[in-house]
Amino acid sequence: MLYAAMALAIVALLFGGASRLDVAAPLVVRILAVGMIVWLIWAKHGTPLRIGVIPAILWAGLFAIPLVQLIPLPWSLWSGLPGRDFPRALFQALHETPWQPLSMTPDRTINGIVALLPALAAYLLGLRLDTAGRVNLMAFVLLLTAASAILGLLQVASGQGSALYFYAITNADSSVGFFSNANHHALFLCTGIVLTFLWLGEQLSGRRTIPMGPVLAAAVLLALLFASIAGTGSRAGAILSVAAFAGGIVLLPIKGLGLKRWHVAAGIGAPLILLCGGLFLSLNGIILKDRFQMGSMEDDRFARLPMFGKMIGDFFPIGSGVGSFDPIYRSYETVETLNFGYLNNAHNDYAQIAIEAGLGGLILLALFLGYYAASIYRLWRSPAADSSLNRQQRAAVIVIALLLLHSGVDYPLRTAALSVVFAFLCAFLTPPSRSARREQAAARRSA
Repeated sequence: MLYAAMALAIVALLFGGASRLDVAAPLVVRILAVGMIVWLIWAKHGTPLRIGVIPAILWAGLFAIPLVQLIPLPWSLWSGLPGRDFPRALFQALHETPWQPLSMTPDRTINGIVALLPALAAYLLGLRLDTAGRVNLMAFVLLLTAASAILGLLQVASGQGSALYFYAITNADSSVGFFSNANHHALFLCTGIVLTFLWLGEQLSGRRTIPMGPVLAAAVLLALLFASIAGTGSRAGAILSVAAFAGGIVLLPIKGLGLKRWHVAAGIGAPLILLCGGLFLSLNGIILKDRFQMGSMEDDRFARLPMFGKMIGDFFPIGSGVGSFDPIYRSYETVETLNFGYLNNAHNDYAQIAIEAGLGGLILLALFLGYYAASIYRLWRSPAADSSLNRQQRAAVIVIALLLLHSGVDYPLRTAALSVVFAFLCAFLTPPSRSARREQAAARRSA
């Protein structure tokens, strides 16, 4: 099960770093995901796979909404739905009254359904892993972030025409690693920062003294990740990297190491002060002047929010159809907003969910956020705060928070690579099943 999860993670990173519809590479990830889902359902793996009630409702809703949007409706019903004024006028001009689905772009909605499969495969695999397997998988993802960080630095060093860029449409002057978008790469590297602290916490657990080898290795990893984040030029990535560092500190078993309070304060406070100072200087252009500067596209993201609000209102409560944002947004553009840039996504996933999925999408989002908040409350109230299981679940909570925050200004979960990582971590919020623990104990006895 661990090897299958590792295979999915590496294939998702190598082929799922883009979200554009005209990129064929994600098909590889989807095909592998279908095979893994079939294997998980039909092969015998001890006891049956069990999913909690809330996660089951969430997954059912994720697939049900776009499937319902594909059901054809008679003209008399479809033509009266909100947001159908323009296509209704077009059909009337052609003297046609065809049956139409709820989705304004059925082909894109079908793509949206298929795009969920890698995340579903990751979630089911994550549920099957025991505690040790989950920690090992997170360590493997950490290695992938380090590899992507190294690739990103080589891309910056070799220039815009470098063959190290994997995608034709990319940020060719930045560190993008295995991604096409520098912002998504920066977020992936922020995940590595948290996982570095998780790995270090596992190495320090149960010790009364600090081993210098793991500490130095973690320091090198953090330096590599932060250097590559600087190469991305992502303002959101720079801000979230500091948040990732601060959150990662809580994963260290500081109380068990017997350190004096001033040692802890100096060891934690000094790096945080340096990072916050570097962040302030970078975002204000005092250092790294060619990086982290907000361009016109970034300014426009916030200026478009009123237009997004109008789109939500026009299609509410049904939505325009999963995946329909790009063509729908073009019909709302005015002469004043037209430029040489374009929006393939809203760069605000919460607004895009409301536009495309309507009330059903907002209900699912609220249900997930409630489930996530309950998981946070349970973990921080747990008496076994230094256990390996609690530590990896806290790491999952922190990384999920980074992904959710970034989704407010971008669309990271629309890439297969980050959606697979997100699904693994969501699965880790559920403690391993008893069968997984029994399999782990049997493996130890046989060894």
